[in-house]
Amino acid sequence: MLDGFCQPASSSKICFNDELNQLNSATVSLAHSIRACDGFPGILVDSKNKFSRQGLVCDLSIEPTAFGCPEGFALQDDFSCKKVKIPESHSSTTIKDALTSAYCKYPPSEKKKEKFPGFSKSEFDNFFCKDWFVNCLSEQFIFCEHGKIYDKKKWIL
Repeated sequence: MLDGFCQPASSSKICFNDELNQLNSATVSLAHSIRACDGFPGILVDSKNKFSRQGLVCDLSIEPTAFGCPEGFALQDDFSCKKVKIPESHSSTTIKDALTSAYCKYPPSEKKKEKFPGFSKSEFDNFFCKDWFVNCLSEQFIFCEHGKIYDKKKWIL
């Protein structure tokens, strides 16, 4: 007896959600960059905000995995997503927001450079070919267009 069946991911509005997939991908990139999972496995969530829609799992190998809910949903105590109406006086928060602030307060570039002392800063950046950057003036995480990489020397604010 079959208990279910497989269907294309694109048939699920929650599982195949470009905005949510990009949010989770950005969160994992930031978590790696600032080493958010170093030192402890566990689950990071904003338990104080009932409109938080994202969490981060740090597994035993210290690898981050982001999970979350689509816009208009909030993460529940059992990590399920529930549709909510967010009052105008509140905002939906994500772990990415907190990691972006941490990235801007404590830029990771010098820490990374220490791990690879043979590389100059520009060689390090080029070697890892980042396809994203953080604009710390607006605290926004930005993915480069498909096929492009971030070049700090050409970024003009």
